[in-house]
Amino acid sequence: TDLNPDEPFFKWLVTFNQIVERERVEFRSQHQEIREVALSYFNQIRTEVCVPFIHRGRILGILNLGRKSDTRWNLTARELGLLDRLRKSVTLALENALLHQTRLDIQEKQIQAELLASASSSLAHSIKNPLGLLCANLDLLRESTSRFSDQEIGSALLDTEIQVRKIEGIINQIRNANIGPSELESLRLDLMIYEILSEQVDSSIETEIRVEPTEIMADQGQIRLALTNIVINACQAMTISVDSSNGKYGKLGVDMIVSQDDQALELKISDTGCGMSNILITQILSRPFVTKKKMGTGLGVWTAKKIIEAHRGKLDFESKETEGTIAIIVLPLSISDP
Repeated sequence: TDLNPDEPFFKWLVTFNQIVERERVEFRSQHQEIREVALSYFNQIRTEVCVPFIHRGRILGILNLGRKSDTRWNLTARELGLLDRLRKSVTLALENALLHQTRLDIQEKQIQAELLASASSSLAHSIKNPLGLLCANLDLLRESTSRFSDQEIGSALLDTEIQVRKIEGIINQIRNANIGPSELESLRLDLMIYEILSEQVDSSIETEIRVEPTEIMADQGQIRLALTNIVINACQAMTISVDSSNGKYGKLGVDMIVSQDDQALELKISDTGCGMSNILITQILSRPFVTKKKMGTGLGVWTAKKIIEAHRGKLDFESKETEGTIAIIVLPLSISDP
């Protein structure tokens, strides 16, 4: 049976925390207040005895016992005592199993964090060396062209330097594992989305954008990194075959919905790419370095998920293999007490 903790009978069970017999509920006045919903439960399940396993105010499970025969089943005091000892033993075993699972989850998260830190540091170090050389060459080039008055060259160099600095900032974020809303500011998410799409999506991909002017409180650099990672994944997942009717590789959609209470927004980024299985979705959301791309690192979605969760949001995926994927991002419009 489904254990809905909000059901009146289950709420009462947590408080009562004892074995419950149908006949005792039906005929004893002390159970009068819960009699109607309790008998409804007994009739629905067709049971005579309800044995709850409760841990710290939470029902872990219920053992329902039916009739031995067509006659009503009254437990003797001895049988009731044995059953209660069994209930306590099973509850203790379930508590130990929960504790063991919690420890395993903590260990898994620690291992993931160590793997991510090690790989991120190695990746950042590998990129930073050639990036430093590129920065030095840009400085030399700017100095050598400073005596010329060609504004186009100067503007191109400035734009290149700005983009290189952005890359350097992202690398520093990854290397320092600086994932979390550290510098909250008001930003126009719709404008950021248009900027990311103009930078990452080329003309061979059709876009359909439905967003509205929306301000959120967030760390601009990190949210940009998270959304960029998701858009890049969507573009890379597009099918190779070209639609001959319009010459497009695929279609990228962006839809934004703000909740009626203006507390949160839902952002959907969809693609018509190769899609993912449910197993792969579970894997990429639960640990880093999971990818089906030959040249992928498996860090993009993982990093995006951590950033979104640090902003008290949620990232999930809906996908059908060979048909496409929808990334579903839920973010609060503001964050208090970061």
